[in-house]
Amino acid sequence: MRRPGRPLYAKILKVCGKEVLGRGKSIDPRRAAARVFASPSMVKRLNAATHPAIIAEIKKRISASKAALVILDAPLLMEAHARGLVDLLIVVKAARQQQIRRLRLRSGISRAAIIARIRSQLPLSQKAQAADLS
Repeated sequence: MRRPGRPLYAKILKVCGKEVLGRGKSIDPRRAAARVFASPSMVKRLNAATHPAIIAEIKKRISASKAALVILDAPLLMEAHARGLVDLLIVVKAARQQQIRRLRLRSGISRAAIIARIRSQLPLSQKAQAADLS
């Protein structure tokens, strides 16, 4: 969804600017993340611009699925006000240090960048309260 001609490309560029472009004019996720997570207001603007299209794509894929069970791995489900997409909400909790360790291993970003990402989300305790299972 981040490549030229894809649904979110123009929306992301409108919020983040051309500074986030990488090779082949694709959006570089590291550049975009560094720019967005530096500003809580930019996180809100990007979420508002992208969540409707992401939710529409999720609905499309769920509808097209022939599986008896569909599992969504959606860390921002609550922030996107998309609780209605699922019949059962399971929140997996992890200690802050474990979250940081996992993100560092997966993405190689700095501790400060990880903290900014975590702070941009609803508190885990709030997500757990809304869950059917946690």
